[in-house]
Amino acid sequence: MKDTWLKISFIFSLAVNCAVLGALGYPLARQYWISGSEPARIPEMPAENFSPQVLQSRADFRNRLWQERSGIQKQREQLALLLMEQPPDKQKIQEKIRAITALQGKIQEETVEQILQETAAMTPQQRAVYLGNIQGMMCPKGMLGGCGKGPGFKGRMGRGNGPCQ
Repeated sequence: MKDTWLKISFIFSLAVNCAVLGALGYPLARQYWISGSEPARIPEMPAENFSPQVLQSRADFRNRLWQERSGIQKQREQLALLLMEQPPDKQKIQEKIRAITALQGKIQEETVEQILQETAAMTPQQRAVYLGNIQGMMCPKGMLGGCGKGPGFKGRMGRGNGPCQ
């Protein structure tokens, strides 16, 4: 009889310990799973390397970009509402997709124009570093730096010498 109660109390104690450990450990583990090991940051060249005109142009560009991205977000919300209609109007959905695509294309064109404007004011060495970082961020592994370019964060996915895969 004592042996049975001992087993039951042991199982109950084990279950309570697992529940407490899960309740305390899950938020920490979830934070690690979501963010990976550390958040990715785009390295920027120090501000003293640029003229005040370039820095002002970059600030203006970021403000415009923020507004355009919020416009895309509103368009996506409208698209979600169109998808929820019963029955969904395919014509309106396709028009909304075209509008979102046009806004994204506009952002890409403006980004390229901004890059060209900034690189025109750089020395060849600054230009090589700046464009190398951009090239690395454009590869499929993106901010992980796994294509031999880009930020090159520490760890097993750090900066390599191979071509973009």
